This record gives sequence, C-alpha cells and structure tokens, in this order.
Amino acid sequence: MVPGPGPPRCGAGICWRDDDHSPEIRIQPHHEEHGTPAVYVEDPGRSCVSVFLPMNLEEDWIDEQRRLLGRVMKKWPSEVLQSSPGVYEWRR
Repeated sequence: MVPGPGPPRCGAGICWRDDDHSPEIRIQPHHEEHGTPAVYVEDPGRSCVSVFLPMNLEEDWIDEQRRLLGRVMKKWPSEVLQSSPGVYEWRR
C-alpha cells in the first residue's frame, strides 16, 4: 500500500505514516469484500486500536470533489500548487 517513488498511480491504494510511532492511515480505492472504497486507521504504537471504514460514496462523489478543487484553484490560483500530476498542495 505504500507507494514507491513518484506520484501514486491512479486507482492505487495509499498509506500515510510519519514515523513508526504515529497512527497509519490507508486508503483503498476499491475494497474487494465490500465493493467500495475503504479507509483503515491503525495505531499500533500507542493505543493498539484499529478501525476499518468501508465508504459508501455517492455515484458522482469523485467528480464533485474535482469540481470543488477546480473552484478553489480558480479562486486562489497562487496558493494551490500541483506538486506532481494529480497531487495538489496548499502553499504555506
């Protein structure tokens, strides 16, 4: 789930974790058992708690998020940076 060098592939899962002591957040664009995107949060370093959340998104949810991103980029063009293809950051 942790992507290699470069931007994540479209449709690939991704994992965020700052270090070995922080909670891990994984996103699966398609979870086979549930047939939906899913989010998995695990905190092995402190609480030993894990949570699995299958997401039941509306049909056009991704398109709506892209539309909203477009509005943000139009309103604040100098603050939104595209750090790699399909990856956006807010200028600090």
